[in-house]
Amino acid sequence: SGANYEWFMTETPDDNNSWVRIGLTHQARLLKSGLTSGKKYYFKVATSALNNVAIWSTVFFVIVV
Repeated sequence: SGANYEWFMTETPDDNNSWVRIGLTHQARLLKSGLTSGKKYYFKVATSALNNVAIWSTVFFVIVV
């Protein structure tokens, strides 16, 4: 089977408890609606394929316009 991508989002990336799971996809992309203009959101994704071992992305951010 293919890889799974588990997506997480927060506004406070230094707080490990603030990360919220926002989706699970089978492709390396996710469309997130409902974000507020002018806010900065941080994302990270865990990928698992072989042996269900998670490989984490670096944290990245977007500013909604």
